[in-house]
Amino acid sequence: MRIYIVYIFTATLSSWVIAFYLGISAGFASYLPVLALLGTIILFVFAAPMLMYYRRSGLIIGLIGSLSILPYSLMLLKGILEDGVLNWGILLALPTLLTIISICLTGMALLGKATMAIIPSNPIAKLVLAGSPIGLFVLYILIYGRYWDWGMFKI
Repeated sequence: MRIYIVYIFTATLSSWVIAFYLGISAGFASYLPVLALLGTIILFVFAAPMLMYYRRSGLIIGLIGSLSILPYSLMLLKGILEDGVLNWGILLALPTLLTIISICLTGMALLGKATMAIIPSNPIAKLVLAGSPIGLFVLYILIYGRYWDWGMFKI
């Protein structure tokens, strides 16, 4: 359960930071934010639900998603720390910390060095935990998808 919660928080906060910076800029300057956004979708929609039924596959997909978020998070952290002052911008570095924690927890679980928290055995609880991220993503696509312009992903 711990890895599931970390995956959900990492994906949610990382996608929020990417959307925040997209909202105050003229568009993406490189492909790193697009790769990170793809990583958040992988982490939120595929890896977290798969942990409920297929632990090892969910961990491998979660590692792929977390590793695709990492370059953007590290560049964002570098940009925040270059200012030389401690300000509210440091809160935007929280997804970087969560991404690193996600990679560490996934690596330890894959190598067998850490025990995974107990996953609910109730089939309804498993279905709710696996279906919630997928359902939220589908609702997001249905509600906000019509406002998208695929040209915004061009460099």
